[in-house]
Amino acid sequence: MMDDLQEEECAAEAESEAKRKKAEKIACDRASKAEDRVRNACRKLLSGRAKGDAARIAIADVCALIKWRGGSVPENTSKSNKDALVVAWEAVQPTMEELRTKAASAPAASPATGKSMNKQSSRKKKKKVVDSSDEEEDEEEERSDDEEDENDQQATCNREDDEGERKDENTDSDDSSDDDDDDDDDEAEAEEGEDEETYDVKCIHAQRGKGKTLMYHVEWEGYEERTWEPAAYLHGTIALEEWNENKEA
Repeated sequence: MMDDLQEEECAAEAESEAKRKKAEKIACDRASKAEDRVRNACRKLLSGRAKGDAARIAIADVCALIKWRGGSVPENTSKSNKDALVVAWEAVQPTMEELRTKAASAPAASPATGKSMNKQSSRKKKKKVVDSSDEEEDEEEERSDDEEDENDQQATCNREDDEGERKDENTDSDDSSDDDDDDDDDEAEAEEGEDEETYDVKCIHAQRGKGKTLMYHVEWEGYEERTWEPAAYLHGTIALEEWNENKEA
């Protein structure tokens, strides 16, 4: 009887410890995502297009900058109230030197599990040779993108060396769903027994197709080859949000 009670106590302690670690990881993920957004917002604010004018960058970036400086973000964050957001930022903005220092800071460290900080897109792929027609189309898309906004948002993407299918990892809004997704990923990785290489999305350069055929031309941090990715695999990423905001502007 005593042995049964001890086993139950040990199991309860183990479960409590697992929940605590997951809660810490979720908090770490959120803090890292916020840090990444602030760093990239500083870069965009200092870019040749914005020239230090917060009115020329995305609303989400302005809000991130205000929070970074401990300011109060207006309740209305719609485009119609962007002027008020800019005023709120100007009330707390630091020196240009501080902005440059923040923009040049290193990305937030990944957690011990090797998981990505932002909403992730997990995919299995192999390198493929791009035919001449695709290269011509890529060059045309890149030329048109050079005339538009510089997107420097990061999200993260795991690239595996296996051939074949791609799978999408969606992160739910509530913490419990995040925990379930993490468990599923850990089990899948253990079964496959393979190492993953993690790359951050540097920016989206172009898009093509519509509906189910919609694709985005992605540039990766630390990976020279640009790739066309389905919209579903970039869903929820900061880079895609910024791309859509800049199209609507």
